[in-house]
Amino acid sequence: MQFEFIVHVVQSGVHEVGGNSYGETSTARKEPYSRRDDGPLGGEREASCGWGGATVRVQLTKGQLAVTNERTIVEISGSAAIVTGGASGLGAATAKRFAELGATVFGLDVPQSIERAGDNVPAGVTLIPADVTSNDEVSAAVAQVVDSGAPLRIVVNCAGVGWAGRILSKNGPHDLELFRTVITVNLLGTFNVMRLAADAISKTDTVDEYGQRGVIINTASVAAFEGQIGQIAYSASKGGVHGMTVPAARDLAQFGIRVNTIAPGIIDTPMLAGVTEEYRKGLEAGVPFPSRLGRPDEYAQLSQYIVEHDYLNGETIRMDGALRMAPR
Repeated sequence: MQFEFIVHVVQSGVHEVGGNSYGETSTARKEPYSRRDDGPLGGEREASCGWGGATVRVQLTKGQLAVTNERTIVEISGSAAIVTGGASGLGAATAKRFAELGATVFGLDVPQSIERAGDNVPAGVTLIPADVTSNDEVSAAVAQVVDSGAPLRIVVNCAGVGWAGRILSKNGPHDLELFRTVITVNLLGTFNVMRLAADAISKTDTVDEYGQRGVIINTASVAAFEGQIGQIAYSASKGGVHGMTVPAARDLAQFGIRVNTIAPGIIDTPMLAGVTEEYRKGLEAGVPFPSRLGRPDEYAQLSQYIVEHDYLNGETIRMDGALRMAPR
């Protein structure tokens, strides 16, 4: 297992650990490590070294290094990952990130979305046409993933649809079939993939003494908490995804499968491609800080963090810049 070092640099000079001084060497054994700078002095530094055991995280605070052992339980590299909605938006960004981290990624999406993706599919990502609401199509897709040879340990559900409509408008009551469609895709589709993927994950080998096998990440929305006027169907569907998080985590605990949910705010995806610049600025102004739209790669980054944090389970995490949606 590779060691990872996260170093917060607050001053320049030699790093000290336990009274011993090391320059550009790892702690304890003085083995060379690689380092990637992500910002100015005082920011985060990452490094890796080859000696085995558990993952080590190192923080430099006031000139001292605190070293703790933290095992990265679910390794992204070498695992198979399913990402629904993988041809665009949040799903495409997540599929790309996991593939770059060494996972064998399978993106499930409807045929028209895969066709639009064309040749813009990252290396390491295989797109599979599948309707997330179909038992047969998702079962076949999961079987293809299992047959790839890499153990299925990661599932990220990004597939979803939106619809605006009030319960009652000047045109009459809300269309029942449209309401049903949103619930079916967003809530039933998430549940369908979760149940079938969990079955496959449960048959993999455990990776630690606690019996952990993998993690499922679902996608809700801030609309699950502050649905706007006209979001009755969408809010109901995403509220259902949020509501499944804790019972799903409890159901799957005996199989060593964690379940978490991300509730994004306003993300700059192809769904916003047609809006005017004025409308976009209005959306950005509504976000307290930072006052901008979220980025798909930030969702992907959070997904990676959830996978690698083995004690994070049964949580819905808002990713919204402190946004609280107004009624309209």
